[in-house]
Amino acid sequence: MKRALQKGTAARIHAISFDMDDTLVYRTISRTSYYKKVLHAAGLRSSERNTRRAIEATLEWEKDNFNALDRGNPIKIRVLFTTLLQEVGVGVNDFLISKLQRIRESETAWALYADVKPFLATLRHRGMKTVIVTNRPRWALDRDLNGFELKPYFDLTVTPDDAQARWGKRDTKMWHYALRRMKLKANEVLHVGDNHTEDIIVPESVGLSVIRIQRHHYDQHSSHITIHSLSELPKAQNKLRL
Repeated sequence: MKRALQKGTAARIHAISFDMDDTLVYRTISRTSYYKKVLHAAGLRSSERNTRRAIEATLEWEKDNFNALDRGNPIKIRVLFTTLLQEVGVGVNDFLISKLQRIRESETAWALYADVKPFLATLRHRGMKTVIVTNRPRWALDRDLNGFELKPYFDLTVTPDDAQARWGKRDTKMWHYALRRMKLKANEVLHVGDNHTEDIIVPESVGLSVIRIQRHHYDQHSSHITIHSLSELPKAQNKLRL
C-alpha cells in the first residue's frame, strides 16, 4: 500500500462515506446483457444480431446524452427506451415505454459484496455515522438499498438528484451538499470509493480524507492509500493517522 498523508487529518473522523458501485456492490451482468434482459422481460423478441445492435446504439446514445442528473430524468429515460425500441424495430407506444421503465426500476444488475453488512454493522455498533455518496439516480439507489436490506445501515444517502449536481461526484457542489446534510466539517469525514477522480481527487480537494478501494487490482501509480476489502480499512485509517 502506498501512503499519502493529507491536510486536515488531525481531526477525529465522525463519519465514513462510501461510493456504491464497485465499492459496496458489483455488477453481475454487462450493460448489454442487462438491456437484453429488460427487453425479454417485456416480452420483446428479435434476432441476437438486431438486439445487440439496438443495445449498442442505445448505450452510445446514453453515453453522449446523459449527465448524472439525466439518469433520474423520466423524459430522458423515455427517449432512451424509444431509441432502443426503434433500433429493435418495434413500434413505440406509451404503454410499452411505461412497462420497460417499470421493469428497469425493479430489475437489478448488481450483487452485494460479502464483507459489506458485517463491516457496516461494526461501524454502527461503534457509533460511527455512515453515508452513501453515489452517482446513481435516487430510484436506482433505493431499489438496491431495499433489495439488499441496506437502509438500516446508513444515516444518510446522497445522489445527484438530491444535490442537483449535474456532473455528480465530479462536482464539488455534491460534496458540499453531503457535508451540510451530515452537519460535519470536511476533515471529520473519510470517503471510500474506487474511482480516482470522483472518489479521490474531488472529495480530497474539498477537504475530506480519502481511501481508495480496488476490489480486484491495485493502481500501481496511485499515491493514495489503497485497499482491496473493507476489512483492511481500519489499518488504512491508521496509516492516515485518523
